[in-house]
Amino acid sequence: MAALVLPAFLIGLVWSLQAFDASRARSEAQALQTARSLMLDIDSEFKSLGAVAGALTTSQALQDGHLVAFQRQAEAARRYTNATNFVLTDVHGQQLLNTLKPYGTPLPRHGNPALIDKAAKSGRMQVSDLYVGAVTGAGVMSICLPVRVDGKLAYFLDAGQNAAEFASLLASRKLPADWVVAIIDGGGTIVARSRAPAQYLGKRAQPDLLRLIAAAPQGHARLMTLEGIAVYTSFARSPDSGWAVAIGIPAASVDGELWRSLAFNLSASALLLAVGVALAVFAGAHIRRAMAQLVEISAALGSGADLPPHH
Repeated sequence: MAALVLPAFLIGLVWSLQAFDASRARSEAQALQTARSLMLDIDSEFKSLGAVAGALTTSQALQDGHLVAFQRQAEAARRYTNATNFVLTDVHGQQLLNTLKPYGTPLPRHGNPALIDKAAKSGRMQVSDLYVGAVTGAGVMSICLPVRVDGKLAYFLDAGQNAAEFASLLASRKLPADWVVAIIDGGGTIVARSRAPAQYLGKRAQPDLLRLIAAAPQGHARLMTLEGIAVYTSFARSPDSGWAVAIGIPAASVDGELWRSLAFNLSASALLLAVGVALAVFAGAHIRRAMAQLVEISAALGSGADLPPHH
């Protein structure tokens, strides 16, 4: 009987593994598609902020040095974007105006001097990583553009966005509750996270994940989260900003399907084996009784005695 049950068990095992691989592939594909979609939304927002800031750099008020009038223009523009604020900085890094404050309020230096240095050297728009805003004291990112007046570098204009905007983006997607979703800046810092956001905002992402993001624009891997939870991770990185979105699906929920299938397969095989053994025992007993009766009949025929009664 085991010779019949074992092949059935092996066939069921192969089927379970194939079904598990297909289910995992579907989960990873869904997560990757979501990561790409989120990254496209983020890049679109960066481009929108850059377009508005770029338009402001051409303001005649700014070109003429009329900063009071320019602040009014920047404040009006902010109402039509998701920008938290616009900041104008001189070539030495000193803020000249910040739409979060009335014009003329004493202001600190730029909160990310490395960013304006990159903008000065490249002469192009730069997307920052997460940093602490000099005025807000909160986590922000910004789009920084160099501003030229009469062909010379005169200012830097930043369109800033609070990190809370990225948390709102994740919340708006209504993603599965057990997914661990993170938005990671180009430097590997967590900007927003679906699980324990306050604990991990501003922290470095998981090192193995960062190595994968650096090596490829998208992909899958089984990794551990910062909490130590095993997850099947899918990620997508922007070629423009270097930012990335990573989504981890707990391995327990994905692997659970495999274990349930294997348990069913094993239970079915055990039941089949038990039924087979019971049938074999019953058949064996019946055969033994029949053989015993044949022996009695043979002995009776040999001695000329009456045949035993039929059982």
